Amino acid sequence: MVNCGQAQLKLNHPAEAAELFQRAAAADPADPEPLTQLGLLAAQASRDGEARDYFMKAISVRRDYAGAINNLGVLYMKIGQRNDAIAAFEYGIKEAPDEEILYLNLGRLYANERNWEGAAGAMRRLLERKPGNAVALKALHDLEAR
Repeated sequence: MVNCGQAQLKLNHPAEAAELFQRAAAADPADPEPLTQLGLLAAQASRDGEARDYFMKAISVRRDYAGAINNLGVLYMKIGQRNDAIAAFEYGIKEAPDEEILYLNLGRLYANERNWEGAAGAMRRLLERKPGNAVALKALHDLEAR
């Protein structure tokens, strides 16, 4: 049902997609993906509180679900809740330490604030986990050249 919902989104049918995601969530309450998809739909419609609630519910279903954690952090960035965004990314790094997007978005948040040391620190942490990560290596090189 999640795949069908994503197909409906590609056809620009968000209401039909939402119904399929709701049905998928009801059919398998242990699957965080339909909740994450509902959160993304809400975020796209600027229903930020509803989006947050869906992402939080997805995380409560599976505490290390990087998709929901990352989307929660990005949502917090979008609505200007810096400390909550940092907390979400840090939580994600603790629970899903191999998910590079969490480090990259944490670094992006710091870079957007011109906190170059914070951004470099996030890249160093990713490189400790994944030493050959090309994106982190390039970002760290660029940051250290500042």
